[in-house]
Amino acid sequence: MKPDVSTDTSPATGGVSFKTRIGLGLLLAALLPVLASAQTLQSKRTTPGLNPLSSDSVSNTEANPLRNSDSDVLPVDEAFVLTAFIEGDRNLILSWAIQPGHYLYQDKLALLNSSGKSLLLSLPPATSLTDEFFGETKVYFDAVRLTLPLSTAGLTPQNGELALSLQFQGCAKERYCYPPQQKALQIKLPE
Repeated sequence: MKPDVSTDTSPATGGVSFKTRIGLGLLLAALLPVLASAQTLQSKRTTPGLNPLSSDSVSNTEANPLRNSDSDVLPVDEAFVLTAFIEGDRNLILSWAIQPGHYLYQDKLALLNSSGKSLLLSLPPATSLTDEFFGETKVYFDAVRLTLPLSTAGLTPQNGELALSLQFQGCAKERYCYPPQQKALQIKLPE
C-alpha cells in the first residue's frame, strides 16, 4: 500500500502535512510581490506624517528642499509648542510658540468641548499668505495667543476640569505641511 503523502506528518516533514506545506508555499508565493513593493515604498518614503511640497524625486536641493542635508524636520510638538492654562479665574489661555520658518493656519484652529461641539473663538489678526496647498490664507508666525472666557457657552467643567479637543494645522514655510492635528486637553480649574 502506498502512503498518503497529503496527510504525512512524519518527523521528516517537520510534522507538517503535505497539504499544509503546499498551502504555505502558495501563500508565500502570493505575498512575495506585496512584500517586495512594500520594501520599495519604504525606501522611497519621506518622513512619516508629512506631506512634502513636491513628491517628485529631484536631486536639485533648490527644487526640493527636503533633500537639503541641513533641513531637519521638526516633530509637530517642537515646531508648535502649545501651552494651555487658566489665567486668573476667568480665562482659558492657549498659546503657541512657533519655531522660525513655521506657521499655523488661522482657519484650521478649532476648539471643541467634551460633546464635540465647536466653541466660538475670537482669533487675533493674522498675516496673509499665498499657500501652495490652500491658496490665499491667513497664518500666524512666531507666536499666537488665544483667550477664551470660562463663561463661554458650551464650556462645561466636570470634576473641576475642562475636557477639550484642540484642532490645528501648520507648515514649515516652502518645505512641508504637517497633517491636521487633534489634541485632547485636560485643564484643571482653579478652586
